[in-house]
Amino acid sequence: MAKLLYFEMKKLFSGKLMASLLLFLFLFNGLMVYRESQTKINWSYTKADVGRVYDSLEGMTALEAETYLAERIELLEAVDVWRQWADGSPEWNKDERQSFLDYHEELMEQYPDLDIEAGYLLYLRNFYSEQKLLNDMYDQVSAVAHYGEYLNGLEEEAKIMTSSSLFGNPGTFSYRNIEKTPPVYEHLKGTVLPAEDSEGVLLATESRITDLLLLCLIFILALSMLIGERDSGTLLLIKPAKKGYLETITAKLLTMLFLAVTGTMLFYGTDFLLAEWLLGLGSMDRPIQSVAGYLTSPYALTVGRYLVVFLITKVLTAVVYASLLFCLCTVCRNGVSACLSMGAVLLLEFVLYLTIGIHSWLSPLKVINLVCMADTTWFYGNYLNMNVFGYPVNVVPVCVGAAFMVAVLSCVISLRRFVTEASALSAENRVTAFVRARLKKRQKRGRGKLRIQVNLLGKEFYKVLVMERAWLLLVVFALLQWNSYRGFKTYMDSEEAFYRYYISWAEDVPLTEAARKYKEEDARFRQLDRAVSDGKKAYDAGELTYEEYMELTMELQATYNARQGFSRAVAQYEYVLSQVRAGEEAELFCTTGWENLLGPAGQREDVMNAGKLAFFLAVGLAAVFSVEKTTGMELLLKSSIRGRGSVCLRKYAVCILYGTAAFLLAFLPRYLVIFSAYGTAGLSAPLKSLSLLGDVSCHAPLWVYLVLVGVSRYLGMLAAVGLILWLSKRTGNMIHTILISVLFLLLPVFLFLMGLCGETYFSLLPMMTGYSMYRLTAGRIVYWCAVAAIGIWFYIQSYEEGSAS
Repeated sequence: MAKLLYFEMKKLFSGKLMASLLLFLFLFNGLMVYRESQTKINWSYTKADVGRVYDSLEGMTALEAETYLAERIELLEAVDVWRQWADGSPEWNKDERQSFLDYHEELMEQYPDLDIEAGYLLYLRNFYSEQKLLNDMYDQVSAVAHYGEYLNGLEEEAKIMTSSSLFGNPGTFSYRNIEKTPPVYEHLKGTVLPAEDSEGVLLATESRITDLLLLCLIFILALSMLIGERDSGTLLLIKPAKKGYLETITAKLLTMLFLAVTGTMLFYGTDFLLAEWLLGLGSMDRPIQSVAGYLTSPYALTVGRYLVVFLITKVLTAVVYASLLFCLCTVCRNGVSACLSMGAVLLLEFVLYLTIGIHSWLSPLKVINLVCMADTTWFYGNYLNMNVFGYPVNVVPVCVGAAFMVAVLSCVISLRRFVTEASALSAENRVTAFVRARLKKRQKRGRGKLRIQVNLLGKEFYKVLVMERAWLLLVVFALLQWNSYRGFKTYMDSEEAFYRYYISWAEDVPLTEAARKYKEEDARFRQLDRAVSDGKKAYDAGELTYEEYMELTMELQATYNARQGFSRAVAQYEYVLSQVRAGEEAELFCTTGWENLLGPAGQREDVMNAGKLAFFLAVGLAAVFSVEKTTGMELLLKSSIRGRGSVCLRKYAVCILYGTAAFLLAFLPRYLVIFSAYGTAGLSAPLKSLSLLGDVSCHAPLWVYLVLVGVSRYLGMLAAVGLILWLSKRTGNMIHTILISVLFLLLPVFLFLMGLCGETYFSLLPMMTGYSMYRLTAGRIVYWCAVAAIGIWFYIQSYEEGSAS
């Protein structure tokens, strides 16, 4: 067995690809954790800023720290009040000044001689950011300082709740759960919590990107160890050997579990080291309840012990995920089927975890769940019971027990499936072969003499769409896009309604006529402003009653949304007018739909759609050349008359048709829902009509721009198809083709969505989105030409290699 384990590891890492990919995931995880440590919280301060405040609290008890922070917050509030008074009091009337003094009387009396020009900031440069930082820290420190009161109040709160009519029925889950809660916290009474920094511990244990990358690692290992060898035909050679069944699959399973555990230790060990280096983990002996988010935890754990428990839980979770994905790859006989089945299982678990409440009668589906096992903060940071036939059952032992059960069952099913399967053909292919044999026999009886005809294009369609399940990918993609856009609704508030109303004044009329209407409306608003101003003066002089003055004020406030819509319409009118005066062609129309389509939110949506397109292209086309190379069919094709260039050209045709279908599914639904919701007004208007396209140098209509964007995206799709086909030919391995394609095509999408970079010209992303079409700089023209040339080179290379004898 030791030799089998050694050779399984050697096979897996015999090439540079797997080692390079694992190294990339490891480094990328470290980069993401570092970035998370530098991200601002609530756009105001970073985790390091929190650490600086806790450094100033060193040596204080939690109560002393609470008092210190309260004094600092009160001082900054007083500075803010005195600055408001200095800035606004000269313009206020008598009643407004008196109201301000009455509201802030206590604070202004406490700090009567405050110098508002002095420097009061100790931690940040921005006044309001420091206020936000201290307020957030005060909430956490105050909760820690009064932890004893929280524990003492649990029993009293339970008595109040059980005596109410809502929770007072003794035979219900709620009543039993409330009664069961206070005794669980009894052993924590007398615990004194220190006020220490929690950010390091939270950074080490709450990195969602680490969970995602670890899942990707397990996913890659499962595909490489089983589907890769099945596609290459290696399993056909291994099974007839002496140890080709139980020993082989056991070695693969143990290797899979070992790598999953090792990867978990490395990934989370990196998180721990980075958290300690960047922020510090603090005292390992303090109770876990002192960490933010764990105040309600019922477990008597120190931070050090919790980190050990956390790591053990993550290792167990990795084992469960590894065994389950290994089982799915053992059952599935095809890379596409394996990817779809694993994605379906994970998506189902994620939906159940998010949609089911913990107190619902369906709560076992939420707790006995793969996603729940990965969310350690959720069930270690709270006392949670699920509803099992009206009785509360703690989620931790149930979740751990379910994890062991899933892992064991997955391993048993994997071993049994591998040992008992008789052929490398899938059940679907056997059924298909049987049906085809029956049809051929019937044709032979009817004709007497069988005439052999081979349709190469039809055969390639069958191989790609049926044998490699590409049709199923298109169905899944269509359902995904349908679900993404089926709930698309236009929300038209009062401001938007007024904007459309005022824009309609200028549609199909000369700009001079629109200007006259806008001036009249602006004069009406100004007249109302003057009336309110005169009313304010009359009210100050005692000539108007309070009710009459408030009536004028309410009339002014009622026009707020109309003014906002009017301002948008006038701003657009002025922009169009400036373009016309500059000698450009421009028209005035409602641009809300175009802003949704081409604005920043629309660009982000199209980047996501480009990522979806890249994924389905990579998975659907990775086996086009590699499956023939791994099965040896390539040698037979090359020796036939039409098995060289003719087959290759038909493969191109099938792949381009598949890519076109995926391309339409990726981008067309969004255009349809937006145009159906907002209309097609402005479709024939010049590009200069939109301020979003103000840098455009040509005078083409908007529909031409959309066509050019579509052409750019289509060419990007063709280049991506060429890349995938070339990789499929060069690597000769479906799994490696998928991994490299996904890495090259999806990594820029991920970096863009994470805000780490914009247009990445080392990738196909700008070509597949087309948003730089109107910025015709020399660098972008060179980029498009380079992408086109490289795409053609991919097709030529795969054609030459496919047709070479």
